[in-house]
Amino acid sequence: MFTLLQVRLDTSRKAGCGVCSRLFLKYQEAKRHEKSEVMGERMLHREYVANQRLWHQTELVQDLTNPNVENMVQDGFDTFKAKAPLYGLAKSDGHGLETVHIKISATINFGKQCVFFMTPPWVMTGGNLCVTSFMANMAIRMANLPPGMELPKLLKLLFDGGPENWCSTFFLFVAWMVGTGMFEEIYLQRLPAHHAYNGLDAKFQPASTYFSGTANGRAGKNVHTLEEYFGGLKKAYQKPAGKEARGAILGGEPVFNYAECAYDFQAFIDPYKDEEFHGWGHSFQQWFDDQGGFVSGRRGSSIHYMHYFKDAEGTVRMRYKMAATYPEDSWMPAGPNGEIPDGKISLGCTPFSVSAAELPTGTPQWADFKANWDEDTIKKSILSMHRKLGEEFMPAVSHTSWEEWFSNIPSSPEEVSAQKQPVWGSFQRRGPNEVRMMLIWK
Repeated sequence: MFTLLQVRLDTSRKAGCGVCSRLFLKYQEAKRHEKSEVMGERMLHREYVANQRLWHQTELVQDLTNPNVENMVQDGFDTFKAKAPLYGLAKSDGHGLETVHIKISATINFGKQCVFFMTPPWVMTGGNLCVTSFMANMAIRMANLPPGMELPKLLKLLFDGGPENWCSTFFLFVAWMVGTGMFEEIYLQRLPAHHAYNGLDAKFQPASTYFSGTANGRAGKNVHTLEEYFGGLKKAYQKPAGKEARGAILGGEPVFNYAECAYDFQAFIDPYKDEEFHGWGHSFQQWFDDQGGFVSGRRGSSIHYMHYFKDAEGTVRMRYKMAATYPEDSWMPAGPNGEIPDGKISLGCTPFSVSAAELPTGTPQWADFKANWDEDTIKKSILSMHRKLGEEFMPAVSHTSWEEWFSNIPSSPEEVSAQKQPVWGSFQRRGPNEVRMMLIWK
């Protein structure tokens, strides 16, 4: 029996969770005879957090041996700053200069594969990048299927609750996958904010340790170029002795996928969306900021569990609950007479203004590059390192590599070479006498 369950139950002001912050402040201000009651509220919140994580763990264990379910997680690499140059051995990072930050969007198909999708700073983050990285994963997954096999028709996806992920663009994408027949049903879950340690956080740890070292004395690495960084990522995931079983559960050795542009799914699907389908990604919350101040605003979402499906008339619908562990009569929105949506009848929200048969297929166009990513500042900074800091921080051969890299930055998505374009891994399911069709290449 394995475990991926690591429950962050810290309910102090440092947890970042809005509920934790509010209850911490309430406890600090409570009179002595009131503190036990407030602590009871904090314990109830801890129990809620633990139950959500335990529910996901139980589902995952069952799904690993269920051929009818694809269980996945998608998250961004925020364990440490993925960048080059990177000086993990020089702990102070004392050069004080600008670097090139690399975005890593990772996906695990539990028990099957893990994909690290990496993009440079001119590729905009947000919903389009999340969609692009997910579809790149699908392309690899489909290519590795045994002959005659298809993906399960039910997808369960655990998603990070950040605004780049838990947003209308990705919600519409999930609905689109159901509408076009990639999956018959999709369950989308997020864990409570700032208690959301998942399988990908565990997967990222070897890279964090390899580059930045550990508190108990293991040295990090000095990485001068992107080539060294990508090479270091691969070395970080060489199988250590005795870790094969756990590594297999988390997708084994990652597939490293680098792309210099992303697809504009938002523009692709926008003409078909229901104008009333919005507001699912954020709600009003209060929390402690990094300076210790108690602030408020739109952050996260009170919705933690969604179910996408098609009704009998071929319309894609979505129902939701505030938590995966809540009972079946908690599904919303209720019908006009209080009917509870059951995932089959015509209740629930409609993501699109058209039926599933009218949804677009094919491949979206490229998304525009980020308007300003401080290219001139970063270029000037990196190309001055050899002169200012010497061979230790920027060897001459690395300086030449950066000169070449900056001279080859594309000015638009259309200039990106085919080898650095992401793959669009949509697919059609075969009928009884049909051959599987894959719409992968742009």
